[in-house]
Amino acid sequence: MLDLKRVLAAIPKKAGNEAPRKLTTTWGDTIAEESAAALSRGEAKALRKTCVPRPEYPHPQFRRTDGRWENLNGWWECAFVKLRRPYDPLESATATCSLAERPADEAFATPILVPFSPEAPLSGVERQLQPDELLWYRRTFVVPAFAATVKAGANAQASVAAGDVAGERVLLHFDAVDDSCAVFVNGVFVGCHQGAYEHFTCDITPALLETGAAPGDVAEITVCVADPSDTGVQLRGKQRLERGNIWYTAQSGIWQTVWLEVVPEARIEAVRITPDARTGRVAIEADVTGEGTLRAVASLPVFEEGAPANPEVCGEAAAADGVARVELAFDEVELWHPDHPYLYDLILTFTAVDDTTAPASDTVRSYFAFRTCHVASCTGADGTFHTRFWLNDHPLFLKGVLDQGYWPDGLMTAPSEDAFAADILAMRWAGFTMLRKHIKVEDERFYYLCDKLGILVWQDMPSGGNPAKPARAMFLPTLFAGSWTRYSDEVPTHWISLGAANPRYRQLWRDTCESTVRSLANHPCIVTWVLFNEGWGQFASRSAAGLVHKLDATRPIQAVSGWYDNGAGDFFGAHNYFRPQRVFPDRFAGILPKGTCVKRGSRACVTDEFGGIVHNVAGHAQHAQSYGYDVRETRGEYAAAVRGLLNEMDALEARGLAGYVYTQVSDVEEETNGILTYDRRVNKLDAETEKEG
Repeated sequence: MLDLKRVLAAIPKKAGNEAPRKLTTTWGDTIAEESAAALSRGEAKALRKTCVPRPEYPHPQFRRTDGRWENLNGWWECAFVKLRRPYDPLESATATCSLAERPADEAFATPILVPFSPEAPLSGVERQLQPDELLWYRRTFVVPAFAATVKAGANAQASVAAGDVAGERVLLHFDAVDDSCAVFVNGVFVGCHQGAYEHFTCDITPALLETGAAPGDVAEITVCVADPSDTGVQLRGKQRLERGNIWYTAQSGIWQTVWLEVVPEARIEAVRITPDARTGRVAIEADVTGEGTLRAVASLPVFEEGAPANPEVCGEAAAADGVARVELAFDEVELWHPDHPYLYDLILTFTAVDDTTAPASDTVRSYFAFRTCHVASCTGADGTFHTRFWLNDHPLFLKGVLDQGYWPDGLMTAPSEDAFAADILAMRWAGFTMLRKHIKVEDERFYYLCDKLGILVWQDMPSGGNPAKPARAMFLPTLFAGSWTRYSDEVPTHWISLGAANPRYRQLWRDTCESTVRSLANHPCIVTWVLFNEGWGQFASRSAAGLVHKLDATRPIQAVSGWYDNGAGDFFGAHNYFRPQRVFPDRFAGILPKGTCVKRGSRACVTDEFGGIVHNVAGHAQHAQSYGYDVRETRGEYAAAVRGLLNEMDALEARGLAGYVYTQVSDVEEETNGILTYDRRVNKLDAETEKEG
């Protein structure tokens, strides 16, 4: 039976006009104090060195051992510039900013703390980039020592401009820029990128050589950013220019770490690690530049306390056509599990020799884990037959919580790696074993901590497109559960209602989906890919599931979360905020192409969103107006209600439920339905202590 009271409470309300309460995290306070202390001492020029947020190496699964890298987070300068013509959402934003004219030096009058977006309080700017503006960044850096020369040719200048360079390379990495950007070094264009959630790299060696920048010289980086937010069709998750209810403050620009790295010309570019826990073998496939040999060395665990260290497992293979493949075999393996997150160390060394260079090597340190995950049927203790999620060949009931990944002082950027760890450990303390990273691709350090601390991750793909029709995307599925399996996402006219009619959006979604799977596939914590949420930007989910399965056949897929299921993937999921909790069986009745068959009972049934119980903690909420479905006035009432609801869900395991996802980890802006307050200073489930940090 539908709970109309909760439905009415969930009707979107116009955002209030009051200024949001200024909330900070303890980690953000530390950053602010460091900046203020340096300024008070008159050390503005030294701010770059005294305040470097997120100083850790950004990619712990692919770390070069020679240490020749520099973190470029810190104080940059920025300028907001009006576009000369209206932004065209059908055009690539990178095309817009790559042709933009650099502002004059005096225009860069605003300091900005990278990697926080200008909208985030920690940036020091707190200014929204508008769709009719470009955001320019500028900073200088000292050119690192590198050994590179222009290859011999008739036109040396043209050779440099074409990147025809021999020797070491200087790479400039951006871990995420929202949404599109063009990058220049000493005024020379070095690359552009579109996509708010993807890492990209520019080889700036030719630009340094072309402009005569030698090691020890000062060089300049400028970055031009365009971001139409929800006026465009690009992927943007829950960001809106007019925030409110379930939609959050839009952000733009650099929002993850920027860093420099000096690498050899012959090097490892990327690595794919595929462990097989059943056979004890791990396949390593490395993309390399140059011809040579890849050597892999993995360290074995010590199985008994006090036992001597086991020997290393080694292997090597020659590269062919830019790829080197090595397989390692183990006689005995230690399995990764949330209660025992064992990680194997892996060191990869690529040694290359050609006719023009002496032997050179590139060494990368990584890690991997042995574990299996799949969906299959089993018979319970009472003889009933259900489909379950299996981890390491044992059925595991999934106890998950929705993780938006937002912070009051950093927005989409966590103020510290310790902040990630605190969220993960708080959810483990609360009894959850899984996080559903919601419509956002996170900083890679987050996944590293999930690997290390032992929590499973369901990874959502970000959403985008045109605004979906409210009647189809919200009201109809809320009121009528029967609609969940009776709306085909293969019909182009239906894409209009779901916000997916724009072909550019559909291509951007496919590209981002593919890059996300490829870039995160080595993380053992990730056990499910979630493709579409509540119909937002949904299209051709069966084809999308097929694409992801080809990219990664080792993990289950949740093709559609919430509603408008079209029979794809390994899970049938329901969002149930407004009805008594029960198991929603997989009774797909949608329209499929002729000859398509969906076997009932082949998918695991999950309630992948529910709860949303509200408790507004005085002094720790950003807005006076709260959004949620079921209000509790005291912390004790809140804790009792949440624990009671979780117990209800646990009891449904015996009736066929394979798992659940409670909403949510923390409050976010108007949503005060989190287990933690938005500032992470109060854990609402801890009714005894306020746990101020």
